[in-house]
Amino acid sequence: MKYLIGCFIGLMLSVSVGAESFLEGRVRLSSGQPAIGVQVRLFDLTDLRRFVGTTTDETGHFALPLRALSTARGTALPTDFALGQNYPNPFNPSTIIPYQLPTSAHVRLDVFNLLGQRLATLVDGVRPAGVHTEQWDATDAAGRAVGAGVYIYRLSSGGVSESRRMVLVDGQAGIPAAQGVVRATTQELVEADGPVYGLTVSGEGLVAYVNPAFRVGIDEADIVIEEHGGIPRMKLAAGGVLGDVNNDGQIDISDVLYVLLYVMADSAIVLPNNGDIVLGDINDDGTVDLADVLLLVQYIDNPSDPTLPLIGDDHGDNFSEATEVSLGSSTAGSISEGDVDYFRLEMNSAGVLSTSVTSSAGTYIFILDSSGNILARNGNSAAGFNFQVLVPVSLGTYYIHIEAYGSTTDYTLDVRNLSDTSNIATNLTQHDGDDWAPAWSPDGQHIAFLSNRDGNTEVYVMDADGNEPTNLTQNDGDDWTPAWSSDGQHIAFLSNRDGNTEVYVMDADGRDPINLTQNDGSDENPVWSADGQLIVFDSNRGGSTEVYVMDADGTNQTNLTYQFSGEWSPIWSPAGDRIAFLSNRDGNTEVYVMDADGTNQTNLTQNPGDDWAPVWSADGQRIAFASNRDGNTEVYVVAAD
Repeated sequence: MKYLIGCFIGLMLSVSVGAESFLEGRVRLSSGQPAIGVQVRLFDLTDLRRFVGTTTDETGHFALPLRALSTARGTALPTDFALGQNYPNPFNPSTIIPYQLPTSAHVRLDVFNLLGQRLATLVDGVRPAGVHTEQWDATDAAGRAVGAGVYIYRLSSGGVSESRRMVLVDGQAGIPAAQGVVRATTQELVEADGPVYGLTVSGEGLVAYVNPAFRVGIDEADIVIEEHGGIPRMKLAAGGVLGDVNNDGQIDISDVLYVLLYVMADSAIVLPNNGDIVLGDINDDGTVDLADVLLLVQYIDNPSDPTLPLIGDDHGDNFSEATEVSLGSSTAGSISEGDVDYFRLEMNSAGVLSTSVTSSAGTYIFILDSSGNILARNGNSAAGFNFQVLVPVSLGTYYIHIEAYGSTTDYTLDVRNLSDTSNIATNLTQHDGDDWAPAWSPDGQHIAFLSNRDGNTEVYVMDADGNEPTNLTQNDGDDWTPAWSSDGQHIAFLSNRDGNTEVYVMDADGRDPINLTQNDGSDENPVWSADGQLIVFDSNRGGSTEVYVMDADGTNQTNLTYQFSGEWSPIWSPAGDRIAFLSNRDGNTEVYVMDADGTNQTNLTQNPGDDWAPVWSADGQRIAFASNRDGNTEVYVVAAD
């Protein structure tokens, strides 16, 4: 009877006062005592960033002004500088890049290709403290679509920078506007008999309470909340599933509200069922933030969306739960630190079993026989790299064990039966950093490349077999785009060590680096002439990007194109008498050619599409290039005249 009376009182409170634009109720502990000083919040499910909140009094009573919900917004600010993982990833045609600032600051967000060439600048200005997002539509600074592949984006501010990778693919759909996703997903919860809210209650020493479908005037507001009794905090739940932060076996709007509560209001939140807020780091950027909220909402709306990370994925934690895979297949997965995924496969004949894994963070991989004996292993995938584990096997059952360390990671497992090992790729730069943009020396004895293994991007060189890797450009800036001189004695490269991007040259062993293009603009794409006497490059020093040439010592810098439109990506003919380049002077991007002194500039590819990436044939008679003139990107060739 007392319970019925209590329910009736709670119902009367929410109904009678709700009519006056207030939600009133009481919070008590499971022991029956009033819960004093706990936080009660009501979230607008059509815009999850909006909520009202209050604290209970000495009787556990609370009152929330519903009218204020139309203007209330969370105001918690980030505590540090961070660049998040883009989402979706992989993507097409566009992606969202999140970042956060603890204070107002001037920031720059750039996108580069794997050669280290800057393609686009998404932000270059002052941004206020808080969480921000920028969209990249897979185009360069001139508005030209870029091809499928891996790209690097870098956020810089006040002498610090962070970089991440993203993958552009064909056949995917980009993420809709974030606000639209939230509204489309939660609108179904708004029933005809009144608005529905997300009601949360949390406090120190208490297990957070969430009602993801609270109806004002219908549901009672007498809330019972549990004391946590020593439940561990922020400790990764063994075998936890990405997205299931409250560990109830499903991913739903309750998980969204728990993550939102953590992000916007209560970083000391204790979750029910020994849950773990770390499982809310959906995009694996090391922080749980609004970007993760949006991805969770998108998952709830469409769990099979191919643009999403592998939320909720679990391939089994032991032999008996192993996922069946077949030879020649590729399987995607996602695991948290310390978690394990098992796969089982049948070898129908003897051969060389090859397991290849690409992961977004470090992983361990083992091949085991049917008794669990380890046949082969790899101790470190090196984030972002594809590696192989190989072992000769006979007919029978085998298992693959994949384990994450350091953070939650997405991965792709590829399984093959190799008839021989003659064509197995060799990892030359086994390292925890990222290495890219390799360039052979003219004699084929060395490879220059870029690496961020020391914290920033610098030019390295190694022997052709991977031995003796050496940092040539040790400095606090970023260096990229190494290009060998024809005699192999010098390397030209780009660097922002003096504040803006300029062309430098150094001896092949890294000595005597010299800034060749000291100016206030940005210089890109240095290319040596065949005789090593000249370097052609593009620069925006005059206000628009144009093609310049200079002597190899930096003297006699000359603008060859003077069009005040956009000219870039110059490349010498084999004889050094002509230069091919790109220009949008006629409205779209096309391949042009000119004499080495800038005369006789000629449009070679007049068409309605965009053309790029010109390359000369060895005899200088033809130029190959890429074009989207027929609707998709294809390779074309044209006579050099």
